[in-house]
Amino acid sequence: MVVGHSLTIEDRLDESHALAPHTIPLEPGGGFVRTKLGGLVYKAKDYTKSVPVRNQKAAGEILDWMTEFIDRHPRYARAHTIVTVPSSDPARKETLVTYLGRGLAETLGKRLVLPRRIVGVEARKDIDGSRPEFNQEQGATAVLAGDLQGEAIIIIDDLYKTGDSMAEVCGLCRKTGAIEVLGLVATKNATATRGMDLLSWPWG
Repeated sequence: MVVGHSLTIEDRLDESHALAPHTIPLEPGGGFVRTKLGGLVYKAKDYTKSVPVRNQKAAGEILDWMTEFIDRHPRYARAHTIVTVPSSDPARKETLVTYLGRGLAETLGKRLVLPRRIVGVEARKDIDGSRPEFNQEQGATAVLAGDLQGEAIIIIDDLYKTGDSMAEVCGLCRKTGAIEVLGLVATKNATATRGMDLLSWPWG
């Protein structure tokens, strides 16, 4: 059920999905409203950076959706390891994404790897879709401890905007030996979402 209604994302990974758009248009030219999952991400994410999760119930619902997707999707179910996208703030170790990563690893019996941010980057929520794609030659802003040699991994995040963070973590995983890199995010912003009429998104 979930697999049939996800958004497929074309990026540098072997396969990427968002469980829902973050927002959908009310009507042509009428502004946007958050989807059900977009609302859950908004409730769960702590924008004050004081606690990892602002609303445990909302975070738990997102975790349930992600768990079901991975469990039902054969390629994702076979993956060995969950890898989280780190916060844009190097001082912030625990976030909604690490909460989801720990929950997925425990529920699905997979290994968990937590990359660490070493250089602060501009928060993705402040970047519009016109920003150039992440360039590996600009230098890494995160590090990944551990060996992923021969493993299939799933990179998870809460909200996909430019794809820069996902691309950087993907590069780190490939450099440490991952043979298959999959991506899963709770929601994706509407910018550059092609091939689907979001007005007809079935789950609101």
